[in-house]
Amino acid sequence: MQQSNNSVRGFVSKLAKSPPDVPRLFVKYFKGDSSSDISSSDYLDATWENYRLLISSIFRNVNAPQISFQTLYEACSNLCCVGEGAELYNHLYDELVVYFVDMRSFLVNMASSNDNFLDYLLKSWRSTCDHIARISEVFIELDRRYALRNTSYRSIRQVRL
Repeated sequence: MQQSNNSVRGFVSKLAKSPPDVPRLFVKYFKGDSSSDISSSDYLDATWENYRLLISSIFRNVNAPQISFQTLYEACSNLCCVGEGAELYNHLYDELVVYFVDMRSFLVNMASSNDNFLDYLLKSWRSTCDHIARISEVFIELDRRYALRNTSYRSIRQVRL
């Protein structure tokens, strides 16, 4: 078993080589690994900052090259498998609420001072729908394993409503 783990680690380390200026996020799989030295809540805390950066970059229409959608998708799946779906959902929901409250304040201020408000509102709505769609691609496992069964929403995409 030990030799198998070393060969897997060696193979993964060869694949994980990347330029030194690009930060890497390593996903620790919890399935079947009872000797893990990190708790699932610590894992959630460690990965949440990357989720926050991803969400922020999506809403700002900025590419975040240091963040891998695939890695965060797998981390979401892992977190759901170890029972952290509720906590991850709450973090995501709170982050989206902050964004929507900020947007509402901006739109209220803009409504009184801009003749093209309805055009801007339509563009904002379409943009927000696109952003939520991109975010939900990363959190699709959260939809499947938690949100569908335990919330009033069928999908994270409905949170925008």
